[in-house]
Amino acid sequence: MTDANALLVTANLKTLKLPALRAEWDQLAREAAAADEPYDAYLVRLTEVEVTARAANAVAARIRAAGFPVVKDLDTFDFTACPSVPTHKILELARGGVGRPTYQHVSDRGFRNWEDALGDGPRTRPRSGRPAGPVRDRGRTRHPVGEGPAGTPPGSDADHPRPPRHADRR
Repeated sequence: MTDANALLVTANLKTLKLPALRAEWDQLAREAAAADEPYDAYLVRLTEVEVTARAANAVAARIRAAGFPVVKDLDTFDFTACPSVPTHKILELARGGVGRPTYQHVSDRGFRNWEDALGDGPRTRPRSGRPAGPVRDRGRTRHPVGEGPAGTPPGSDADHPRPPRHADRR
């Protein structure tokens, strides 16, 4: 094929927005000429290249559009960018090298309490996510705005004296 025709084919494929054809047509034309391949077989091979490339691009575009979370691992993390990050500890935690602590305070009755037995540590909130009881502030129960207990004005300490200090200790 002459250089002028090659340039025209390349320009036409660029105008038609056929990037896979533009990249592969010259090599496939030489292979078809060397193998004395019929023209329609050459066109089939050429169009298969474009169809395959477009299908792969469509799948990649759908995955990007779906917004799936990107799975990242520590192999791609650059620890030199932040030298204060303890590299050894992070990698050990990622491998699972640090297990659950062993409980050494076991009496004849078993563990100290059920939280220790479960291994979850003490719970600060019940499983429902709500506080365990009324929210307390310095020994007084908080009431809705404008309402005190039994008709007393809000914030009145007269009906809610602070308990003696020895009552707090057990």
